[in-house]
This record gives sequence, structure tokens and C-alpha cells, in this order.
Amino acid sequence: MSARAYPLLVPYRPTRPACEDFPRPSELPAILVSLDLPGGLVLMVARRGPADCNHTQRSQDPAAPTDPPVREIVSLALYLAAGAFGVEVGEIRGRSRAVPIVTARHTAWWLLRNCGWTLAWIGGQFGRDHGTILYGLRSLSARLETEPALRTTLEKLRSQFNANLARG
Repeated sequence: MSARAYPLLVPYRPTRPACEDFPRPSELPAILVSLDLPGGLVLMVARRGPADCNHTQRSQDPAAPTDPPVREIVSLALYLAAGAFGVEVGEIRGRSRAVPIVTARHTAWWLLRNCGWTLAWIGGQFGRDHGTILYGLRSLSARLETEPALRTTLEKLRSQFNANLARG
């Protein structure tokens, strides 16, 4: 029986290259986001209740920090990506393979990944496996090398995403 040669795997160490000045998801306060979308639409995202992203027991101390508003962060990434590529949010969450929808979907994943969320967590929010998220991020990364307009769009979206989250 011969041994298979596997590529060297490097353990994941979370970094925040895109969000250095932005707090970790566990450090976020409740947020209220007002976002102007194309066509004169305004999106208001507000915290409706505690979002327990790590399923741990909550402290009874009222001064203790609350869990991050997970739904609001995901919604913000979805609406930014949908607005940038002219698709509906429901289409991003769906299974369509149309290029604009796939690009918007991968962009939403990219926004969340750049702020430190794990592949498994992002996959859980979108009903996908972590390997699907990894594939999408790699394909988006490959497109960035050949499409400068896409790179510019993603940089603008990242700055809008960080600004809207920091505003809260």
C-alpha cells in the first residue's frame, strides 16, 4: 500500500486584513443601519432581539456585552451584494447558477469572510457546506485577477459594509 502525497495544509488563523479598524463580530453592539439602495429604496435593519450565534448561556448581568446581531450583519451583506449586481436577495439565497446571481452570492460570502467569520458559519447562514463557500471564494478571487472592474466594485462594497457596521 503506497502512501498518498497530500499538499501541506496550513491551520486556519483568523486575521482581519480587510477589517483592521472594525471590531470582531463578538464585539459588535446592537446596530441600526439605514442603507440607500438603487432606485430610491431605503433599507432599515434593526435588532429585534438577542441573536445567539454561539449557543452559549447568556450572562444575567445587564452590563455584560450582548451577542452580535447576526441577522443584521448577514442582511447587510446580502442587500449590498444584491444592490451592486442588480439581483434580488431571495435569488442570492437560492440555487440559481446565473452569473450575476452567483457573483452577488460570492460577494456576500466574501464580505462576511473578510470580517472574520468562518467558512462553516457562513455556510450555515446560506444553507451551504463550508466547501461550497470555499469554492465560491476561490472562484471570486480568480476573477479579481482578470476583472479590475469587479475588484473596484468589491472594494467599494467592503468600505460601505464596514462603514455601515461601524456606524451602529
